[in-house]
Amino acid sequence: MDLLVKIKQLVTAQNATSIISTIPVKSGNKIQLVQIDEVLFFEAKDKYVAMHTTNGEKLIEYSLSYLESRLPAGFVRVHRGFIVNKCRIYEIQKYFKGTFIIVMQDTKRTKIKSAYSYYEVIKEKLLLP
Repeated sequence: MDLLVKIKQLVTAQNATSIISTIPVKSGNKIQLVQIDEVLFFEAKDKYVAMHTTNGEKLIEYSLSYLESRLPAGFVRVHRGFIVNKCRIYEIQKYFKGTFIIVMQDTKRTKIKSAYSYYEVIKEKLLLP
């Protein structure tokens, strides 16, 4: 039993260190650290990912898959090309065939259409009826 407790502690410690709280953004020869709570959503754009924040859009060099594995539980993958911060969702509208339109809390009220393949994950993480 003692060995099991030690294994659980190691796994918990490893998982805690893998969650990120800031994202580095290159700007010329400087690196700015953006706090995770400032992020509204991430959007795949060609080879890059656009990180939409309260202060605008910034390109980062991390893949959505990598970010998905490192982001806190408050972020939900809703589409192959989008990860949203559930604390920054303004409203969710039911669409057709098990999809949703997710309206974000930015000044443009950006609308993101979810993918059917993420239906169960979205319902579970956002506690939708």
